[in-house]
Amino acid sequence: MEDYNATTRNGHQLIDFYDSDANTLDIRSNGLYPSKILTELRDNYDKRDKGIVHKKRIFVDMDNVLVDFDSGLAQVSEEVKQEYEGRLDEIPGLFGLMKPMPGAIEAMHELQKRYDLFILSTAPWKNPSAWSDKVKWVTQYLDDVFHKRMVITHRKDLCQGDYLIDDRGKNGTSEFSGEWIEFGSEKFPDWRSVLEYLNAKEKYPLHNYGR
Repeated sequence: MEDYNATTRNGHQLIDFYDSDANTLDIRSNGLYPSKILTELRDNYDKRDKGIVHKKRIFVDMDNVLVDFDSGLAQVSEEVKQEYEGRLDEIPGLFGLMKPMPGAIEAMHELQKRYDLFILSTAPWKNPSAWSDKVKWVTQYLDDVFHKRMVITHRKDLCQGDYLIDDRGKNGTSEFSGEWIEFGSEKFPDWRSVLEYLNAKEKYPLHNYGR
């Protein structure tokens, strides 16, 4: 006879098979369990989830936020600049030449302690090298923070998060469902101002950033 009070089956915890949304157990040989067992399992999930602290999610743009665009242009010849006048972001290999913005690397390590971080950037459609160059840049400078945590899209508003740090309102930034922190603006001219704002708002200490 089936033991309807069992919490294990074939050496496995039944809670591992529990779907809290559907209130069912995924056990093909048996189908559904009585509501009493399912209710107890759901209660256990609720108790366990209450002990989990979910970090708020921050998306960070790259160009002129993490990456200094002008530092890349400074390494390009005048002849190439003239050839790509009006569309400098289409220069092949340009994004691989750029240096970090002042304070950006330290800021990411500081934010990583408290937040769930992702890069959310856009690459020029007509510059295929930019897409791979951005991955290479992250691997070189911030792989310990953003390893496989990178989104490249022209619709940033489709990504769900609490904050987006970006210097422009284009490509869905102004429609982002969370709070847009406009990097480079009068309110947020640099990374220190961003950190001070976030940590004050979330009541986190600033630690030793910039010292």
